[in-house]
Amino acid sequence: LFHRADGILYIGADGQEPLPSALEYIQGHKIPFVAYDCCEGRPQLSSVNLDYYTGTREAVAYFLSLGETRLAYLRPDLEMEQERQREAGVREAVAQCPGASLQVFSDFFPADSRLDDDFSPALLLELKRTSREFFTSVLERSPPGTRFVCSWGAWAQPLRHLLSGELHAPSVLGLAQAGSFPYGILDPQVLYCHLPNYQAGESCARLLLRQMDDPD
Repeated sequence: LFHRADGILYIGADGQEPLPSALEYIQGHKIPFVAYDCCEGRPQLSSVNLDYYTGTREAVAYFLSLGETRLAYLRPDLEMEQERQREAGVREAVAQCPGASLQVFSDFFPADSRLDDDFSPALLLELKRTSREFFTSVLERSPPGTRFVCSWGAWAQPLRHLLSGELHAPSVLGLAQAGSFPYGILDPQVLYCHLPNYQAGESCARLLLRQMDDPD
């Protein structure tokens, strides 16, 4: 009765899928539906997903070619498909580089999920304090000369600010596009990946239009 949309394009934040009840309704009513960056394991649904494994492996291999091959990888303590792919890509790139070594730090998860409900100065100060403590502890536990790969791009610049001494090669790689964090673009010590979000959006739209034109 209240027909307001011809199709649904769902963007999965951190791989989160729609509620099962929502998917059941969408499939039961044959609503044109495309998911971005989630629902990869549901072949009955149309989805567009990023290859985090290959992208990470190629980015880390390039990072290793620029200098010191002793790396530390910082990832959140979260069980998500994206994180599993990223870590596998990091490990494969290090394994393929003669003499390279790797430490993995996964004992930190910022409480920024609470920002959806609480954007108070107190919470922001708490996040700043806890993240600085974590980055400081990582540096204390890493041998001299270590370079760093951050699963979350937002971690790259704060970590870079804690590094000292003369650096001859990029010291931090953030596995997220620079466009999300423009303050890092001008820092030659920080590299970022590029997520093809625009191209993925076009692919999602084409899939959705095809379903709307031909329900079968």
